[in-house]
Amino acid sequence: MDKNEITEVRKQFSPINCNITRVASCCITAEKELISQKTEAFLSLAEEKAMQYFSLFKDALSGKVGERLHTLNFPVVDGGSKAWRMMEDLRKSRLEDETLTEEFFKVVKDTYHYNDNYMVILVHGLYDIPCQTNDDGSVYEYIDCIICPVELSKAALAYD
Repeated sequence: MDKNEITEVRKQFSPINCNITRVASCCITAEKELISQKTEAFLSLAEEKAMQYFSLFKDALSGKVGERLHTLNFPVVDGGSKAWRMMEDLRKSRLEDETLTEEFFKVVKDTYHYNDNYMVILVHGLYDIPCQTNDDGSVYEYIDCIICPVELSKAALAYD
């Protein structure tokens, strides 16, 4: 993605322009233990929680390409690498395939090196790109993945 594409996606992270369909998240401890996982329809979230996600997503897409934002090139061998196929399958499933989402979180847990607790958040969005021609435009479908450090609170009973 280039700077203009990133700016266009960032504009969608607001209540007025929201095009996010689903959000999936998991929390991983410093000991590499996956302690919670959840997938939800984004538009069913409470407004306060949705605003927190918007803030995280915008922050994740801030910075310069090559410094804070990095392009991942997947080698295309025999139909694509395993990582590329997994990302494509996640995008095509629109985060509705719980098994695929869980498999992705396990891959991150096993390969991402961080010495503290962190949260992995996946978001799926559909953006209708307006065109200046006679056709109806096109749809840009995307997966955004962010990894955020977290501090776990003290052990307690909770009810959700």
